Amino acid sequence: MIVKVNEDVFHPGEEPFITLNQYDLELPDEKIVDKITVEIPGYWYALIDGKLFKSDEQKGVKGVLFKSKEILEKHLANALYWRKGLVPRIGCGVGYDADDFYKKLIQTHNVEFKQVKF
Repeated sequence: MIVKVNEDVFHPGEEPFITLNQYDLELPDEKIVDKITVEIPGYWYALIDGKLFKSDEQKGVKGVLFKSKEILEKHLANALYWRKGLVPRIGCGVGYDADDFYKKLIQTHNVEFKQVKF
């Protein structure tokens, strides 16, 4: 594939970038696909009593889909740290036993670990 490349330089003023050079660069298709894709077998998510678990530690989709089950379990165990109003002063010198919380959550609620594969 031939990619059109611009070499620009920043220049303060009305037009912030000035093009110094333009050229065509031939890149092998297999190298392009290799660099812009990722091989991940899938992402893990959890349902608690049928509701999707969302970690407030990560923003957006990263708080719902996790690269491994172990990472997801860690976020479940630490879920209370980013939920203000549940444990007074959480994170300000106040913590909780995350392992105990995780064990009780698994025992007392229907926690399902699922994997989505692309």
